[in-house]
Amino acid sequence: YFLIALFLIPVNRAAALADQYRKKAVLFKTGNIVLVPLGDDFRFLSTKEWDIQVSNYRKLIQYYDDHPELRITLRFSTLSNYFDRLHELAGVDSDTIPTQLSNHQGSFKTFVGDMFTYADRDHDYWSGYFTSRPFYKRMSRTLESELRTAEILYSFARHRFSLWSLDSQSFLTQNDSISIKFVELFDKLYSLLTLARRNLGLFQHHDGITGTATSRVVQDYNIR
Repeated sequence: YFLIALFLIPVNRAAALADQYRKKAVLFKTGNIVLVPLGDDFRFLSTKEWDIQVSNYRKLIQYYDDHPELRITLRFSTLSNYFDRLHELAGVDSDTIPTQLSNHQGSFKTFVGDMFTYADRDHDYWSGYFTSRPFYKRMSRTLESELRTAEILYSFARHRFSLWSLDSQSFLTQNDSISIKFVELFDKLYSLLTLARRNLGLFQHHDGITGTATSRVVQDYNIR
């Protein structure tokens, strides 16, 4: 996760990358065309890294072009480019919806079933996040409940104040300071609710509520 992108010589990566592409290709019906997304957590955080990544891949693209014996054509692409090519190989119109594509002759099989619990290696199941840092999980649910209650009470109070303002217009006109204080109070309460809502939402990140964030980030969640 924290390896910094460095300039590389094409030959020292081309063979290893080609091996990975071939292993990925056998998992798809159209093994001769494979979409390989680029990126990861904490990637492309600066223009410098972006430039290095692009430069590295351009070297690899050129290396594969210069070595046809590797039988790999590597190109920068978009999702539209990929699916247009996929439809072309399937012999169907690019406007074909997925359900029609699956019923086409030589159809693309659909894999269904229980995808849980996720495993990225043999017997390495991603289940620890259900129980990691239970205090923060509990705190999140408690805040969620109390925040919802506070929002409802705030809405009722604001509504009652608006009705009372109409019924007591003459009184409030003579006591502007009281009216101003109420408005200021509601504004302050709304700001606090907004802050709590945003912090709670931030904690729903897949490395927040799961308890898989770094210690420094967890400390920041705790402060919030």
